[in-house]
Amino acid sequence: MSIVATGMTNYVKSEGLGLVVKAVTEGKTTSMVNIISGLKGAADVPFLSSTLNLVKGHNCNLNDTGSSVFTPVRVDVNEVSYFESICTPAQLENKALMYSISNASDVPFAEAFLNEKVQLMSKKIDQLVWLGEKPTDAVNGFIDMATTASLLETVTGSTSTVTDAVDLLIDAAIASDSTFENSDSVVIFLNFAKYRTYVKELVAENYFNYNPETMKTADGIMHPGTKIMVVPTEGLAGHNFAYLADTQHLHVGTNLLSESEGLQVIYEEKSRIIFLRADFYLGTGVSKNIFKRSI
Repeated sequence: MSIVATGMTNYVKSEGLGLVVKAVTEGKTTSMVNIISGLKGAADVPFLSSTLNLVKGHNCNLNDTGSSVFTPVRVDVNEVSYFESICTPAQLENKALMYSISNASDVPFAEAFLNEKVQLMSKKIDQLVWLGEKPTDAVNGFIDMATTASLLETVTGSTSTVTDAVDLLIDAAIASDSTFENSDSVVIFLNFAKYRTYVKELVAENYFNYNPETMKTADGIMHPGTKIMVVPTEGLAGHNFAYLADTQHLHVGTNLLSESEGLQVIYEEKSRIIFLRADFYLGTGVSKNIFKRSI
């Protein structure tokens, strides 16, 4: 069984950090938001907001026609860990028989095995960054952080469909702050079950523009007549609320891009057990209103 350990360990030595970084930064939600690296513990992170105006004529007096404001955003970063022990004879030997092994030093399922763990980790992280709430969870998610900062607005109104709820969210956001209308990074997040219903409603209302490349990955749909994407995420699985937010103002803090050791594999030859372990820091911050609507 040392062959298994060698294959696993060699793979993780070269790919372990990248795997865990991928889990944190390439989930459905985290791939769209602002990633802040090098954080351990809660911190006030400067966030830039800018305006720019084009004026008539020359500006020889160098009068400002734009502004840049740095506003501190609270990002609450905490340590998160994962640990698993695997009995190699019972759980890995049969797995190896599914593959064609041409070299005794090669373990062909190492990459697939660890990538599967990373995919599961990514889904859990997506749940944490939305719905995490300490002390039950290691991380306070966007909803908890927005609530604490008085940046969560519940949208009320009569709706009968998901499409109606989406329209209400958009109208409420634009009425509250016109920058939601102009921004290119506004997204409505909801779970996959409600997203499927939403797609069916668009078809029924003849609003649906079918793009095969987009629908293969279910990355989201531009809501008709707007620049606002409707995006499904597993982070909201079973959660019957939709959230509208400008993703430039959703922040995920981590240490992983600069200094984490990543996913570790330790093989104990005496017991023939493989130990998988990951330790990293994760946290969230919100710097603009999030709009919430039951669906």
